[in-house]
Amino acid sequence: MIKGNVCVMSFTDPSSDPRVNRHIKTLRAAYAVCVVGLGPSRIDGALDTVIPYKSMNIIRRMSRLVLPLIHRYEQFYWKNPLMVMAEKVLREVQCDVILTNDVVTLPLALRIAKERGWKVILDAHEYAPLEFEDRFLWNLLISPYMDYLCRTY
Repeated sequence: MIKGNVCVMSFTDPSSDPRVNRHIKTLRAAYAVCVVGLGPSRIDGALDTVIPYKSMNIIRRMSRLVLPLIHRYEQFYWKNPLMVMAEKVLREVQCDVILTNDVVTLPLALRIAKERGWKVILDAHEYAPLEFEDRFLWNLLISPYMDYLCRTY
């Protein structure tokens, strides 16, 4: 018996992400499941919606790194071409609950959920700011950004 509609959103390829796969396979038994990700889930019973995103070239990616360095986190997030495309895709989804995979999906999910009256569940995995704390560039650029996302959203 289907209890409602759940959207599983991930900025990974759902077909090769074990955690996302487990969510989809578990939820599809009781819910209509829509998957929004960087590729199809290829799981029977799930409605796949692929974010049509192409990675930026190296020069554009490097130029965007200035934004987190100067603590322009909101601009870094919302002007990211992935977020722009993901927002367009997510606005086409019909669901009652959205399960967001990792902290980077949360601000977008909350924005759309507020407009639509959806419930939001975050699978945070681990404490994002410390995920790669042994890496210099992570500590310089990404950890403060992830800390900002965790504290703000």
